[in-house]
Amino acid sequence: MVAAASFAFGRALPPEIVLLMQAGSALAVIVVLLLVALRNLRPLVERLLPQRFHDQYQHFERGTLNSFRRRQSLPAVLGLTAVTWGGEVMRLGCVVLALGFVGVSPSVIVFVALAAALATTLPLTPAGLGFAEGAIVALFLLAGRAGLAPGMDEHGAASIALIDRAISYWSLVLVGLVTYLLSKRK
Repeated sequence: MVAAASFAFGRALPPEIVLLMQAGSALAVIVVLLLVALRNLRPLVERLLPQRFHDQYQHFERGTLNSFRRRQSLPAVLGLTAVTWGGEVMRLGCVVLALGFVGVSPSVIVFVALAAALATTLPLTPAGLGFAEGAIVALFLLAGRAGLAPGMDEHGAASIALIDRAISYWSLVLVGLVTYLLSKRK
């Protein structure tokens, strides 16, 4: 995300983008620290969680920590992560092009897609619902003001955000609901 922002905005990074990059970096540091402290946090987590969730937490802890022990799985995880991020970028790029914003810089699309993905990790709402859309709109508006997204206005940015999130969020909810309903019939 930092590299994409640098490519997109160059030396003229808006203060909002710098703040977003700082928040993203802080979030990454917090996640790494939590992963390092995961095993030591078990007594605290088990005190806070109801007894019925202790087994699930132990499975989560074991699976998470064991995934870092297998050296052969790390390249696979990194590869799948790159493919997933690539899919996020391509989906957003297709939405941008479908709405006729052909002049948007590809580096802006990469940056906005990764920033929106970061917003989905905020544990305040399910999958960052509301936060990711706001990030998409705000970042496209900043890019429009910087001349990196010609013709981008509030309506265009909101349209991109709503259509992109309809695909990425609501399609999963719908498919998940259908899958759940069909699995109950068995």
